[in-house]
Amino acid sequence: MIDAALVSFVGAGPGDPELVTVKGLARLRAADVVIHDRLVAPELLREARPTAPLVDVGKAPGRHCMGQGQINALLVDRARRYRRVVRLRAAIRPSSVGSQRRSARFAPPACDSRPFRASRPAAPRRRARASR
Repeated sequence: MIDAALVSFVGAGPGDPELVTVKGLARLRAADVVIHDRLVAPELLREARPTAPLVDVGKAPGRHCMGQGQINALLVDRARRYRRVVRLRAAIRPSSVGSQRRSARFAPPACDSRPFRASRPAAPRRRARASR
């Protein structure tokens, strides 16, 4: 029996590679192919397996970029060719994953998402004092 492909949507956070979740990092390290945004930290891309192709689909000034429909088609194609695909996003809102998954029409292969974890502020917020 052949294992089903798995497409994981992993949030890379707002530029800090330490904000990726442990599970997201595990998926990145195990990926057979990584489809990433241009703004993903290079340190995070180095966590991918050396044999995994890195496909940059990010927007850049003066460079042709893929539309969302093309990225979705690429995800489906790579999921059919590889077992483990990671879509590494520079920042990811959990709500955006559902719409991307629906627009890519993922039934098989399976999908999951790993949003980045935002850190809590170092100090609690102070309550404003009521003026007298």
